[in-house]
Amino acid sequence: MRQAAHSDVSGLKQEVLRQAIPADIPGMHRVRMAVTENRLASSVITEADYLPAIEKTGRGWVTEVDGQVAAFAVGNKTNGNILNVRQPTMQARLGDSKPLPSAT
Repeated sequence: MRQAAHSDVSGLKQEVLRQAIPADIPGMHRVRMAVTENRLASSVITEADYLPAIEKTGRGWVTEVDGQVAAFAVGNKTNGNILNVRQPTMQARLGDSKPLPSAT
């Protein structure tokens, strides 16, 4: 499994981008439930919903900051959808999401 690690200039934060594994699901769910934009109206999504999303219908990736899941993305191979979620504290660091250019 490939992963990329990065320390910020001060060396205080360790960031790792890697493929999601089942042990990441509680952290992914914590991040998803903490978002303030595109907030879930109900708790329809449970931790059980993540496993097929990262192992059967697609793949997931997580960004860890100091060993904690801070952001994740899941791609669905059946419909082409990509879900990208980051905890609010990552917003200032990563900036706003930008739409992908149109393929047309």
